[in-house]
Amino acid sequence: MKLDHTKILILNSIDLHYFEDTRGDETLREQIALVYADFKLSSQWNIDRVGEQAACRDWLQGLPSCLNLPFMNYDILSWFKGVGLLELDSSEKEENAFLANYWTVCAAKLGQLSRGHQFPSEV
Repeated sequence: MKLDHTKILILNSIDLHYFEDTRGDETLREQIALVYADFKLSSQWNIDRVGEQAACRDWLQGLPSCLNLPFMNYDILSWFKGVGLLELDSSEKEENAFLANYWTVCAAKLGQLSRGHQFPSEV
């Protein structure tokens, strides 16, 4: 299976220190379940209003403590250029288009991970 770099980014950004009742040996699937449960618990009102994926995007943009995703444009672009998903010499227009979709893509990938869809075997 081809690596999904956005899923890898999400999995590597989980911060279990946010959760009080963790053992420290949770599997990646258990960690995603904790993160997604936290999203649903704190955002049910918004899920009811705008739908799950849009609410997840909004939640991620609020920089939840349980995830340390890049949030500054430079860091986002640098990471994705580093893994080859964005050309090193991409134009400003291409970069802006990528940034415009970043949070929506992260929300979609987090939802996929929570459902076990194409869960990366190695991180």
